[in-house]
Amino acid sequence: NALTVPTTIHLALTTDPTEMMVQFSTGGDDGASIPIVVYDTDEDLVKNGGNTNTNTNISAGLQFQTGNSTTYQATDMCQQPATLEEPGKFSSPGMLHSIVMKDLDPNKTYYYKVGILYRDGNFTTTTNDDGKNSSNIDMDKVLWSDVNAFESPLPSSNGELSSQEPFTFIVYADQGVMGYGNDDGGDRTSLWMKEEIELNNIRSI
Repeated sequence: NALTVPTTIHLALTTDPTEMMVQFSTGGDDGASIPIVVYDTDEDLVKNGGNTNTNTNISAGLQFQTGNSTTYQATDMCQQPATLEEPGKFSSPGMLHSIVMKDLDPNKTYYYKVGILYRDGNFTTTTNDDGKNSSNIDMDKVLWSDVNAFESPLPSSNGELSSQEPFTFIVYADQGVMGYGNDDGGDRTSLWMKEEIELNNIRSI
């Protein structure tokens, strides 16, 4: 249910090679909730939410971050018809969430899932003596996405790649629209992308 469960999940690099930004959306939210991501190189740890014994804590071994939420209204648009709140005109995007995953080791496969802790759930964070965060969270109050994966950036030094390992990526301008172009536009583009990823070891898009 896209009204409550995270959807349209996207990743983006930042200017820091030890980071990866994740963005997603939900609907039916007044902005009082907290977007959360948990991530680790251990897929099972992420699947279990960080603690296999209880539903209340994120374990110290599982990395997590919280983020920010925003949205826009018809009144934020430039002109008609985008400013008109009627069928076929302005369409609400729901809530738009952004979180930055930090302290990534280079060239590793990371597993992650994003979630929304709604305001009836509790979330507290404390900083330990070693500088790391620990948390207490109502895990059963979080609506999680499925577990996804990504490859962390290659190692760098002073903003320059320090690794000579070659890598391949895809750049394209337009996903296309269903019902237009060759074989339903957007669907066909997705099939081409899937084929490229499987055949040519694509690292990023």
